[in-house]
Amino acid sequence: MSKGIKATLITKGGLGNVVVKHVWLLRHSREKWAQYNSAVKISYVRKGARKARGMVYSYAPYVILIDGWQDIPSQAIFGASKPGNTPNVTVSSARYSSFDEGWSRDFESAIDLSKFKVLADFRDINTYNAEEAYEPVVF
Repeated sequence: MSKGIKATLITKGGLGNVVVKHVWLLRHSREKWAQYNSAVKISYVRKGARKARGMVYSYAPYVILIDGWQDIPSQAIFGASKPGNTPNVTVSSARYSSFDEGWSRDFESAIDLSKFKVLADFRDINTYNAEEAYEPVVF
């Protein structure tokens, strides 16, 4: 198996915040998966790891692949801690609710993607459309 190429993988995290990972990109494609005719499939090895991982993004994917390991910060989910009503308790709240569009809007306004070589951009795509499927791009 090939080692792949250095890439920066940008996806949404568990609360909808934008997460940035440095990876060795092995392959990406849009293939049939369950009821989706062109789901996004990615295989990679995380920087510093040995084991390959794969992910399938089906409904409303938010995935950007950038060439090289770029220093793009992930979004912090919580704001600063504040003292709570109970002694010795602090409280933090998220900047936005889960999967609010504010996460994407903040990230996209702060980062100029035109400065980078974008390998693939899987935002706002229709994964039900079979015509957008393509064979795997293997590195």
